Amino acid sequence: MTDQRATIMVVGLDPASSHVIATVVARHEFARTIVAEPGHAARRYEADRPAAVLLDADAGTLPALCELRRIDRDVPILIVSSEIGGNAVIEAMGRGIAGVLRKPLSEAEVERSLSGALDNRRVAAEIASLRSELRSGAPHPLVLGANARMAEVARLVERAADTDATVLIEGEAGTGKDLVARVIHDLSARRAGPFVKVTCGGLPDAALESELYGFERGAFSAAVHHKPGKLDFAHHGTLFLDEVAAMAPALQAKLLLVLQEGAFSRMGSVARVPADARLVATTSTDLAAAVAAGTFREDLYFRLNVVAVVLPPLRERPEDIRALADHFLRTFPVHCNKARPPIGEDTLRLLTEYEWPGNVRELQNTVRRLVLPGGEAEVRRELQRAIAARVSHPAPRERERPVTPSPPVAADDESAATPVAGTLKEIARTAARAAERAAIFKVLQRTRWNRKAAAEFLGISYKALLYKIRENGLDKPAPTS
Repeated sequence: MTDQRATIMVVGLDPASSHVIATVVARHEFARTIVAEPGHAARRYEADRPAAVLLDADAGTLPALCELRRIDRDVPILIVSSEIGGNAVIEAMGRGIAGVLRKPLSEAEVERSLSGALDNRRVAAEIASLRSELRSGAPHPLVLGANARMAEVARLVERAADTDATVLIEGEAGTGKDLVARVIHDLSARRAGPFVKVTCGGLPDAALESELYGFERGAFSAAVHHKPGKLDFAHHGTLFLDEVAAMAPALQAKLLLVLQEGAFSRMGSVARVPADARLVATTSTDLAAAVAAGTFREDLYFRLNVVAVVLPPLRERPEDIRALADHFLRTFPVHCNKARPPIGEDTLRLLTEYEWPGNVRELQNTVRRLVLPGGEAEVRRELQRAIAARVSHPAPRERERPVTPSPPVAADDESAATPVAGTLKEIARTAARAAERAAIFKVLQRTRWNRKAAAEFLGISYKALLYKIRENGLDKPAPTS
């Protein structure tokens, strides 16, 4: 999960469903789960201000949904029902909900849905901060930094928001791609519509297809009910595809068809359903290189890349680090009800010297630690060690490494006659999988196998990381005696 201090409110849920949700929340160390009856939901919400709400559509909670929407139009609300295609769910979809969960609930589905809802809630809070600072005349350093490239990004985002064109946001993990996507939505003519996020990485192909397009009853053995997809929920709004490069070729082809025809088919149906959603996609990999390697469709790349927004890594905009740290410092104490602690000049100097492989997200988490008792001294020691290690053992980035030409192969060399193991596409896929496995293992080592911290560093959900750990056969090393 993304926010370890979030409170989840459940309204009208049956005991079995409540137990599943409580189990997921407890496993991720949330502060608490609060329970409310439909008639008291609004009062309880105003008292506790939870980060997300789950409503049981089977318990007559539609009036409660309307009340909650009047109080807070941004709170993510998930609907739980045994009849996904029932009238109550369909009416709820028209009032703006974050998703639908079918009974009986599975822990994996609850975890994924809550993660997405809380991610959206976090970004919405950052957008609210952006609006406040823009109204006061102060620039928002996440989008309007002092760096010339970020200033150009801000201008491009404003221009893109005025159109309905698809947008591709490229940048390393932690550079703020989610925030930029939400800013585009909030500045666009679709801002009154829903902003629906789909994380493309970490899900099996069939699960991702079901998530995007929904399915009809009987589409597969477990499809006992009709289920709407995220394209349904994004109607008149924005569909945000996070890490679109993770899509399998078959799903790339289906997405291309949606962009070409403005319609889609649910799993188990040939009927075409109109799609009215603006598409914004992100990637932390080089899609142009993926096209060249044959792992990503060229025609889909051009369809997505109508407006290209490239976010520079934080190491290439060191002049923004102090402004960003000051922004985060002003934000966190308000949340913690603490006075703003000053950051020492030595610490600020170290912040600007560090390379920030986790980019803005890593800086944000570091400043959050600075406001804790004794946090600045601990952060300063860690930064000093990291900077010293980099100086002693510099690791050139891929783009800086010299290319060593391969030695010529003699005509009678046996290796020259050895067939290549697979097509170029297969070789590229194998190399990509190996690189991903190595990167995940390195981050797990760096975080001492703290999976939550590793997921945040990698910019993927906790669920996606667990899936990738299993997929790559990564196991925590046994302690040595």
